[in-house]
Amino acid sequence: MGGDRSIKLELKRPVNDYARSDMFDTLSTVSSLATTDFMPHSFFVKKEFIFNVEQDEDMLVAICPEPEMATQGQDLEELILMIRDLIQCRFEEGDERTRWPIRLHFLDDPVLQAPSA
Repeated sequence: MGGDRSIKLELKRPVNDYARSDMFDTLSTVSSLATTDFMPHSFFVKKEFIFNVEQDEDMLVAICPEPEMATQGQDLEELILMIRDLIQCRFEEGDERTRWPIRLHFLDDPVLQAPSA
């Protein structure tokens, strides 16, 4: 049972040089797509900042894990201003990251009670 395991293709009609060249070009393209070198790493990075926001005593704390940075504010309005200021100070003028959207993820979502009847 340890025989030849190769697969042989039988073509109904001969493959001309043009078709053979086209077939190898296609295989070459598929092969290059299978490698990770064909696209820059930044293509796969989500282009937004995600800040996890939670209450810490009387302050709101916002932590961005990637790139690592954090700030705080007394209320949501101040926190948003502090986050925008943090990003402007962290990155140089002209850096595309200064224009990325900012997403706030509240870790302690408030739950509203249903009105009593």
